Formats: sequence, C-alpha cells, structure tokens
Amino acid sequence: MATTIVRIGINYRTEVERATQFLEKYQDPVSGSQKPTVKYIEQIKEISQNQRDSITIELDDLKRVTIKLMQF
Repeated sequence: MATTIVRIGINYRTEVERATQFLEKYQDPVSGSQKPTVKYIEQIKEISQNQRDSITIELDDLKRVTIKLMQF
C-alpha cells in the first residue's frame, strides 16, 4: 500500500492551500486516473481548523494520501 506524506503547518493558511493544490493535481501513477477532490479539500480545511494531527485520505483501494499536520 503506497502512502504519500504531505506535511502542512496548521497555523498557516498557505500550507493548507499547498496541500489542497497537491490533491487537486493528484494523479494515480499506475492508472493515470484523477480522483475528485472536493470532499478531500473540505476535510483538509476542517482538520486545519480543529488542529488534528493527521488525516488519511483513501484515493482508491491501493492508494492513500496521508496529510500530516505539524506545528511549526
């Protein structure tokens, strides 16, 4: 199972936007398919507001993106 770690600072809106852009551009390297990301973007915004430390987004059965939030 492939996991991509994206680190974003929970205090910086630009970091949330950077993670959002990553998801908007995410493309499966094997199938080349691109997944809808609107709900994922909403989840990122929610966790940045709630200051949770991470969220794992299931893109499909084999791929995950783990958003790791760090205080910096």
